[in-house]
Amino acid sequence: MRRLATLAACAVLLAACWRFPPDRYAFEGGIGLVDAGRDATRDTASPDLPPPLADSTVDNVTADSTIDLAPPPDASVDTAVDTTGDKPDASVDTAPCPSECNGGCAGGICHRSCSEGGCECPKNTPCILTIECSSKCGKTIDCAAKGAVACTINCSSGECGGELRCQPNGPCTIKCSGGSCSSTITCGNGPCDVTCSGGSCSGNIVCGQACACNVSCTGNSCSGNVSCKLGCGGIGKNCVSTSGPSCDTCP
Repeated sequence: MRRLATLAACAVLLAACWRFPPDRYAFEGGIGLVDAGRDATRDTASPDLPPPLADSTVDNVTADSTIDLAPPPDASVDTAVDTTGDKPDASVDTAPCPSECNGGCAGGICHRSCSEGGCECPKNTPCILTIECSSKCGKTIDCAAKGAVACTINCSSGECGGELRCQPNGPCTIKCSGGSCSSTITCGNGPCDVTCSGGSCSGNIVCGQACACNVSCTGNSCSGNVSCKLGCGGIGKNCVSTSGPSCDTCP
């Protein structure tokens, strides 16, 4: 009995002296405070960060740097084309002029004048040929065979007994005086001018195929037939390239 009374007294004293620890109370009864503290700790320790930016290495190096910093295009082709195209071909002007071209090589064309029917353009060199026939011109004179691109034949003193032939294309001029040019005169397809005086041009004159034909006969000349372009005949046996629009069709 006494023992029971002693235990009861101790229990009373113990109950009077006991206090709940504040940490225990905060944990048990103040769940909101603990959670708030934990949230604050979480917010300050690990704040939400914006998503990482795109990889600058790829943007700056792979895309921008590759395009912006690429070497300029090779200008070798442009330079070659520009300089080659802009430079005129000087091969004709700078080529040596053959010694036979006694009239020079203006414009890259040989100009040759001679006084015998056998003269011709230099080999492999087309020329503007002028033949003065006052002697030694008894044979056929063929401007095409002589390499002429333009041909002038001047016959006098009874010379030029052989046929006179213009080249197929290009201007051709034939002048006969003093009883010369006793054989056929044949024009080409280019402009053709034939002048006969002093009883010259006793042979036929074939001029109808020329793009522009002019034949002038004076002083009892042109005893043979003269063929002009259709509708382009003048008085007598003359041919006039200004007689109508079809009489001069040269380009």
